[in-house]
Amino acid sequence: MLYYNVFTPCTGRTMPHARFLPRRPLLLGLLALLGLLLALPARAEPPRVVATLKPLHALAAAVTDGVSEPHRLLPDGSSPHAYSLRPSDMRALHGSDILLWVGPEMETFLQAPIRSLPDSTHEIRALTLPGMTLHRLHGSHDHGHDDHAHGDHAIDAHLWLDPDNAQVIVAALAQRLRTLDPANAERYAANAERLRQRLESVDRELASRLAGLRGNYVVFHDAYQYFEHRYGLQHAAALTIDPGRTPGARRVREIRAIIRQTNARCVFAEPQFRPALVDTLIQDTDARAAELDPLGTAIPDGPDAYPQLLLNLAAAFEDCLL
Repeated sequence: MLYYNVFTPCTGRTMPHARFLPRRPLLLGLLALLGLLLALPARAEPPRVVATLKPLHALAAAVTDGVSEPHRLLPDGSSPHAYSLRPSDMRALHGSDILLWVGPEMETFLQAPIRSLPDSTHEIRALTLPGMTLHRLHGSHDHGHDDHAHGDHAIDAHLWLDPDNAQVIVAALAQRLRTLDPANAERYAANAERLRQRLESVDRELASRLAGLRGNYVVFHDAYQYFEHRYGLQHAAALTIDPGRTPGARRVREIRAIIRQTNARCVFAEPQFRPALVDTLIQDTDARAAELDPLGTAIPDGPDAYPQLLLNLAAAFEDCLL
């Protein structure tokens, strides 16, 4: 307590007056404590992962399981070949720490937006990862397309349909997450190892189930050679290389002729594209209409979505060709 004298006019006397003032050492201590608190780092949140396609989102969900949930850009039923980003998509992209995508050969809608992303966003482009097995598109010149009609269309960008490629993506994502988030590094590593073991088990199962599976078939979209190479399958024809382009009458006649010449058992549509065209193709033939879903549209999101995608594809081939 500090005291000082005050003159009171009514009495003409000077009276001692008490006033509380904080001691200087206490004030300095409070300021020092405040500075220390401000200097402490805020509680770090896990890195925000944005994945473009559902299969990539599934792989990311498996790696981040128990830590965070990745954000998916393409909603179910949308095609990566004909998607337009919404304002909410742009906000998610600009708020991301990691962007997981195939590359401009697949997600053509990202070619311009990706140039505006902040430097803090770490890009994982699957097509350029070391160790990735890549295939060229079938017959890119046979259908009157040049190599750039579908991005850089010398390369088939549906690379996630090979489980070995999925392993490469998982390893790259887990490593990047461990670097950005050391506090959860062990969890990311354990999740990646769990998925590796699961995929090896599924791969062995599918190799056994699909071994010796015979029969010609036609696919709507040339999207399955990674799965076909892996498990010894081969389509007789694809209606289109670029699903963003409607096949003309001449191409439809060509495919109908192939169905008859090869005694094709199945013509596979896809959820994102026109099934009515498949009905036209199989009319007056012995082929049946079926469906392949390379994006896993009907599969619930979650850590097991990618293995389920492979299992569903195998079941579709078995159901139509056995």
